[in-house]
Amino acid sequence: MIARCSWPDAMNRQASYSIGTAPSDEPCAQTGITANWIVLQHLECEVYRAALIARFGEPPEGSRLAIKTQNHDFGGYADVQIEFDSENADHVAYFEQVEGGLGSWLDANFTAPVLYDQAAQPMPGSTRSAFDCVTGALMTSQQLVTSGHAGDRERDAVRHLSGAYPACAAEAENRLLVIAAAQRVMPKTMAALDRLQAAVDQISAKAP
Repeated sequence: MIARCSWPDAMNRQASYSIGTAPSDEPCAQTGITANWIVLQHLECEVYRAALIARFGEPPEGSRLAIKTQNHDFGGYADVQIEFDSENADHVAYFEQVEGGLGSWLDANFTAPVLYDQAAQPMPGSTRSAFDCVTGALMTSQQLVTSGHAGDRERDAVRHLSGAYPACAAEAENRLLVIAAAQRVMPKTMAALDRLQAAVDQISAKAP
């Protein structure tokens, strides 16, 4: 989506700037082309807003990352906008961080909420909820932190997303605990299966 902006006049300090529907290098729902495009665009905006928060943190108090529906000749479309006070130094500093948006979902350790075919139509079974996307990004970042392979981006993502999306953080923690438990059990299970197979082989060898 093309970025749009609304700059303040002498009587109004409030400004808004469109950051887009999704990261600039990623496919997204196309107005007038993709089936059910406005619903998918709102989903992409929800996830994109979370990805921006993962990378840059939450907006300072008094500013916000808003999801807006715009009018277009071919139908409405949704985008993420930063709304801020143009004379507030903290607001302007945050705006300068986020105005370029992200290039890809992976820039914030996210994966796309929807996958599209060459005709810009959603691939069957590929749509994921915003909750699941945020939870997945938290899991990816936390696993990198735990393994010692994280950089500042992953550590910031865990901190930023945990603060902004506590329910997702709790779900990510639960899923990681299940994975860890399965990893502890798996070697014992495989060893037991190996012993069982050895016993079966011995019985088979003694059979007439």
